[in-house]
Amino acid sequence: KLTMPGIRILALAVTLLSLLSIRLVGVVSAAEPAAVTLVPADEKELAALIAKNKGKVVFVDYWATFCGPCKKAFPHTIELHKKHVAEGLVVVSVNFDLLEDQEKALTFLKKQGATFDNLISRYDGGGSDANDAFGIGPLPHLRLYDRKGKLRYKWEGKAEDLDAKVKELLTEKG
Repeated sequence: KLTMPGIRILALAVTLLSLLSIRLVGVVSAAEPAAVTLVPADEKELAALIAKNKGKVVFVDYWATFCGPCKKAFPHTIELHKKHVAEGLVVVSVNFDLLEDQEKALTFLKKQGATFDNLISRYDGGGSDANDAFGIGPLPHLRLYDRKGKLRYKWEGKAEDLDAKVKELLTEKG
């Protein structure tokens, strides 16, 4: 048989549990990963994004889902982002798939957890127009900009010294 003090204690316990569950829901939703997006862009929009991040080191990974070496190396791009974002590294990926394959590229990015800026070339694929506009050679192509927004390093294919160059630019004063 419940007494009046027992009912009050029970009501207080229910209220506390309700408040606790609201608090926990807020914690869980705040810890959800950032959304992965893929936005059509051209070389001018990429340049504006690099300029917007002056004061930070910017790493740009030019890639495509049809490029085997690009997909193989992409987990390293994710690793660089996670490892150095707190030190001031900004990662941007520029995809060169056909615009009609944007969903395929976005699915790849989501599986990789690419929560940084992801662009897809407005030039509809990785042909010579796109490569000329972005000023790059064959994929994969990587670029590293210093804290002043100046292009300091670029690689076609595998970048053996990429980690060392990222660390070098992160230690420089902007």
